[in-house]
Amino acid sequence: MERSAAGAAEPEVRERIAAAALELFAARGYAGTSVREVCERAGTTKPMVYYYFGSKEDLYRAMLQEQVAAFARAVGGAVDPPGDARKRLLAFASAYLTFFEEKERHVALMLREVVGLGAGMVRALGRALDEGVTARVQGIITDGVAAGTFRPCDAETCAVVVLGILNSFVLRRIIGERPLDRAAVLTHVEMYLDGLRPSASTQH
Repeated sequence: MERSAAGAAEPEVRERIAAAALELFAARGYAGTSVREVCERAGTTKPMVYYYFGSKEDLYRAMLQEQVAAFARAVGGAVDPPGDARKRLLAFASAYLTFFEEKERHVALMLREVVGLGAGMVRALGRALDEGVTARVQGIITDGVAAGTFRPCDAETCAVVVLGILNSFVLRRIIGERPLDRAAVLTHVEMYLDGLRPSASTQH
């Protein structure tokens, strides 16, 4: 049964819906996936989907947000606790690449589909990434500046550049179907971090 005698929905139903939706969206895209197909794969009914998620668009948005949250957890574990900022950023880059390699189909879903689903969806994904990922990179750079590992700089801009390097290689893999060369990616990140080192005149 999906509901108890009191009418409360069983929690595992939401998990089944989410897992089914993620796989179908990743395989067929937003337009190619119907709520009926999600229900069939999850072994549930449309009212349960609407109970937990509200609509197909809300279901899709929830899947995007959950993937961003999983991404934030994956990279967060690589950079905590605090330490040398350069090492933390390289650990972040490595964890980013590992997450992409393990979840390539799902990441491709986000990048290929979300732009075509309207400004609201793009903004929602952007906010989730800013809060869960970009802010973390910015914090590491800020710590590095305070510790003297990096020269004074605009931490937000530098965070965007680090992510831009990583994202450019990921896009080449997804859109251009080119192999993802981890060593090359990390070398580019290291080169950028070398440029953030304090000059002799700013070192204490």
